[in-house]
Amino acid sequence: MTSTKKKSADESGREATLEKSLERLEKIVEQLESGETDLEKSIDLYLEGKKIGEGALKRLDALERKIQVVVGDEGDELEVEDFQ
Repeated sequence: MTSTKKKSADESGREATLEKSLERLEKIVEQLESGETDLEKSIDLYLEGKKIGEGALKRLDALERKIQVVVGDEGDELEVEDFQ
């Protein structure tokens, strides 16, 4: 039972990290679109956003590979297929 609680905490931690990454990306976009940052700061924000975006895409790809659909067939055997 302890491992289940730990797993849930880990999963919610990953979600929070992904969520926080997306929130930070939104703030970066807002700052860049505002036109109120100088060129050097804009470049720094762009690079930060690019790094965060790449990390978020890697996490999403990993999560997508883990999502599977269990489909029962005629012989009561279960077949596992990747989620599309």
